[in-house]
Amino acid sequence: MRGLLGVCPSGNERTRRTLQAEESLREFLRSRYAENRGARRVNEVFTVDFDGNSTPDVDDIIYAGLDDMRHLQRVPLLTEILNNRSAPIYDRYLACLTLVTWGETAGYEALKSAATSVPKTGWTEVSIDRHFSVNDTYGHFLTALDDSSEISEYKGNEIPRISALRALIETADREYLGTKLGYIPGPEDAARSINEIRNTILRGADALTSQGEPSFDLSTQLVDLASTIASTHGIISVELASRVLGITRSPRAITHAVSIAEWVDGEEGEKFGEHLLNIADTDTRELVANKLNEARKA
Repeated sequence: MRGLLGVCPSGNERTRRTLQAEESLREFLRSRYAENRGARRVNEVFTVDFDGNSTPDVDDIIYAGLDDMRHLQRVPLLTEILNNRSAPIYDRYLACLTLVTWGETAGYEALKSAATSVPKTGWTEVSIDRHFSVNDTYGHFLTALDDSSEISEYKGNEIPRISALRALIETADREYLGTKLGYIPGPEDAARSINEIRNTILRGADALTSQGEPSFDLSTQLVDLASTIASTHGIISVELASRVLGITRSPRAITHAVSIAEWVDGEEGEKFGEHLLNIADTDTRELVANKLNEARKA
């Protein structure tokens, strides 16, 4: 896994779950790639590896590119596909995902543009979360941005990477980013995006107050977003999560908030854990208590 997350109280758990996120992205790429390949001819940039061999797994090409500088030969064609409005939507999306993973400015700029565009880009519903049956098209970019952390620095493209990440974070009050939010972005990237995180959570809280939950579990997603800064800005993380949980006491949101109590050091973390026990219903309280006890033993 490239760009492993920084050390924090739950560093091993973050690394494990980040690897799961990469596998989730691989699974998506394989399934959608197979669907599209069966329906029509797919561009060879997605079907031939760097040694000229045909491959059924586009994800292998993408991740091989992180260690093989021959990927640079494909950047112009991928950029052309990305910018070709007559190209199939899936090809354009896949080109952008590849360029982002490879730390290319063209990918970062396209992602930032798509995340901030009104009306929304044509990438809507390229991917549907199989567990919750909601659109998670933008969520895969969290993994791609994390995977590109090292190569973007090598290429001198760290500033556009963070700019794209900040734009993606600011969609979290209206776009489902998947279960990977909460451990991606990692502590360092999250700290560099603290203003976007704070503003997005406050907007989302206002939306919950006025409109209720949208087509996805927004309250839990906002709590997960707050947890990304728990190890670096604990008090702010607790304040933001408390704002959300003051609006809705969703059992899932409360259980996800346990990670904040775990990662925030000292008295503030202890108090927040007690608060979660106080606001949880009977069934959720037992689960929260068990999680808190496990965290204390770790």
